[in-house]
Amino acid sequence: LASMYQILLTFCGAFIVLSSDFQQNDTILGAGLVIVNIVVLPFMIYLGMQDMRKQLEKDKKCRTLQTQLLTDKAEDRAKFEKVWDRLGEATGSRMRALQGAAELARRFPEKPKQLNTFENVDFLIAEAKAVEEAMQEAMRKLVEDV
Repeated sequence: LASMYQILLTFCGAFIVLSSDFQQNDTILGAGLVIVNIVVLPFMIYLGMQDMRKQLEKDKKCRTLQTQLLTDKAEDRAKFEKVWDRLGEATGSRMRALQGAAELARRFPEKPKQLNTFENVDFLIAEAKAVEEAMQEAMRKLVEDV
């Protein structure tokens, strides 16, 4: 932003120098432009430092979220494997779970896609309530069969 003002003021100064409509002293005009650039320079440095700090904070937050995501994925994988191994101990449980998954895939053949976006949390809750009973029924059947 500050560099845009520098360019604008320098352009205006060049316009004044090249124009015959203005009577000016080139030395005073040049000195004024140098002073303006010297004054604007610290603001440019300050704004640049602020932008860099914001970017560093954003990068740090992104790295923290990525680390948390990897940790959560590893924990979820470990929990899944533990449950899957426990299912393997029960006779036929894995097969029933796979058959249940295949049945769900057959009943809902459309390809999964990104979730709908919602204007606020109330719309999200309303949609969750709309599918709650069907999901509970499917989960109940799967758990009772195990």
